[in-house]
Amino acid sequence: MHSTRSGVARARIAPTAALDWRRTKGRRTDREAAIDEAAELVEEIRVDDRVIASLRAERVRAAVASLPDEQRVVLSLAFWSGLSQSEIASRTRTPLGTVKSRVRLGMSKLRDQLRPEAEPS
Repeated sequence: MHSTRSGVARARIAPTAALDWRRTKGRRTDREAAIDEAAELVEEIRVDDRVIASLRAERVRAAVASLPDEQRVVLSLAFWSGLSQSEIASRTRTPLGTVKSRVRLGMSKLRDQLRPEAEPS
């Protein structure tokens, strides 16, 4: 008798489980599609961010390249080599005051060149 009860229980559970699966299958598919669309959107945003970053980097490179050699050298040593102004003065055999002036002038020119067009000067 015990096996008959479990057979009856299985017979009732199977159609119910099949109906539940059938009812939720459409929702799952919609959810999975929404997740896939969101993932594609995030990937598109990442690509956009990389393009924007690349354009910004190109703009900065062009602005740095337009600086006079003396200013470009001290800014390169300060920012990309990580040297202090005193170390730059020693390495380039230039007075410290001159190094400071070149850094200040170079930064001012970069700021002006990289300022968004919408902003007043």
